[in-house]
Amino acid sequence: MGVDARLFLPGNVRVHDVASVLGILFGLPHALEPLTGGDGVLCRVRGANVRGHIDIPAMAEIELRAPNGDHVAGFYYHFENPSGRRQLTGRSTAKVIAAFKYVADFFGGRVDYQDCDDEDLDYVAPDKSDEENHADDGEAWDAFQRRMDAVEALEPIDIRVCKKFAAYGDER
Repeated sequence: MGVDARLFLPGNVRVHDVASVLGILFGLPHALEPLTGGDGVLCRVRGANVRGHIDIPAMAEIELRAPNGDHVAGFYYHFENPSGRRQLTGRSTAKVIAAFKYVADFFGGRVDYQDCDDEDLDYVAPDKSDEENHADDGEAWDAFQRRMDAVEALEPIDIRVCKKFAAYGDER
């Protein structure tokens, strides 16, 4: 087993939305598109894929793929956590930690930079409301989709700041 970073998200967060925000942070192309029928918008992120895990039904895999098909990053999303939160795990690299901090700011959440050290909560952001994280219709839906579309790819400085917290270099 390696050393992972962990992100504990509120229960009102959808796995596909987490995949979309991660995809944008990792530089995948995205666009705000009209919904069928022209009533509302959708932030579509190309290459942010979610697939259920056959052996562990309470877990999904998030895989990010570049437009050319190359693997960009992968994460495990756990629907069941003893704390009642969702849990996202990925290798403890500076880029993953920077992304997890941003995702925590976006949805609310708690980040553990290294799952093998004594500190379980290295970064905490207040949880967002159901309307902010789980809108399903109308203006709240459109506002959420626009908020996702406004996310930008991580900058090199964001990653450099997190190097001191990472267990691995980004070449892993």
